[in-house]
Amino acid sequence: METTHIKSKTALDYKINRLQNLIEYLNETFEKEHECNFHPFVLKDNKVTGIFGIAHISSDFFPIHSLYGANLIEGYIAQSIASTHETQPFKTARVNKLLKKTLNKPAQVPSIVTFDRLCRIVNLLNYLTLPSNGNFLISEVNPRYILSIPYNHGVYFADIIVRADLKLENIVISMTTVGIHQEHYPQLLKGLNNYRTLGYKIALNMGHLILTDKKISFLNQLAPDYVIVDSPNVSQSMLNFNSSLVDTFRYLKKLTISSGGKMILKNVKYPEQSVFASQIGFNLVMGDSHENSFEFQGLVVNNKHDISSHIYSG
Repeated sequence: METTHIKSKTALDYKINRLQNLIEYLNETFEKEHECNFHPFVLKDNKVTGIFGIAHISSDFFPIHSLYGANLIEGYIAQSIASTHETQPFKTARVNKLLKKTLNKPAQVPSIVTFDRLCRIVNLLNYLTLPSNGNFLISEVNPRYILSIPYNHGVYFADIIVRADLKLENIVISMTTVGIHQEHYPQLLKGLNNYRTLGYKIALNMGHLILTDKKISFLNQLAPDYVIVDSPNVSQSMLNFNSSLVDTFRYLKKLTISSGGKMILKNVKYPEQSVFASQIGFNLVMGDSHENSFEFQGLVVNNKHDISSHIYSG
């Protein structure tokens, strides 16, 4: 027993030392890039926080399971959490509002790039300390970030991933489809393919499923490795009578499988939604009905009962 405890402590010390070295490198790099004496990444109580103006960015992780393998974590969806100080965290559905207060010009390209990179780096660093990393990490990228970078998408992030002893193929770049970005689908497609060329996997987050001709065309051209969609918030009796809803999900499944992708049903809170996932044939699920979600607390993962319905998309 004592030998096991010593080995566990040694492994923990190794993780923290490696993380500290990586943070020191990132802070030094940031200082050189921005020519300022400011270090945005902070390690405290085995938990990494990123500082961006008045915003403090931390992480939540939500496990993804095979529908029929509740004990096996296939991967995680990372979610950024922002607060103005340590005692008032809020979910990233409100990150945009805080960002507007932090920036004099919210649409300024360098600010969008810096903020988006900081969120993803913080999530990656905290991912390193999870007891089990699963097979992949899904990291959300803001469409505005993709549009702000003319080329070499993912190169900056790739260097950090390699330094963290992770493989690019285990990092999934996810983008949420938003109606206002439909006119920019060609540029977004080009940017996401740049990530794929480097070795990243790609996910398309459809949110609450509404298929349009433009979305279907974009999905077919992108051929994502994963398609993420919110579970319908309906009872089983409603599902039985809502054939159009079932047909829409089955059509999405057909499109996804035809391009070699897998589907993830998100926010599965009730048993009826688990049954729905099984009926449609989802590969992977995330949510309370399958297993309690997890909130990241340094190197401790605790059960949590309130799932946010949003992944960072700002």
